[in-house]
Amino acid sequence: MVRFLFLSSLWILVDGTYFFFYIETKNTLLKYDNLEKEYQKAQRALEKSRKAKDVEMLFAENDALQNKLISQEEQFREQNQALLQELANVRFILHYLCPK
Repeated sequence: MVRFLFLSSLWILVDGTYFFFYIETKNTLLKYDNLEKEYQKAQRALEKSRKAKDVEMLFAENDALQNKLISQEEQFREQNQALLQELANVRFILHYLCPK
């Protein structure tokens, strides 16, 4: 984990010259640590939410594919029934056209 130091600035006048100093404040570091923890919690919640959405999308895709399969099965049954009817008609015609 990269930790950034939050610093406060301080200008001090010494003998007519200003000096610029950085002072690390404990309060700022505590705030940073708390924000970092909240950020990590939010990241975990977001990851769980993404996984839940992925699962939801997979269920929706699965339902769509099942419906497509059911439709294709129905079409196959209809085609198979039509072919069997055609075969029965051909057998009937051949039986009367070419008796043994």
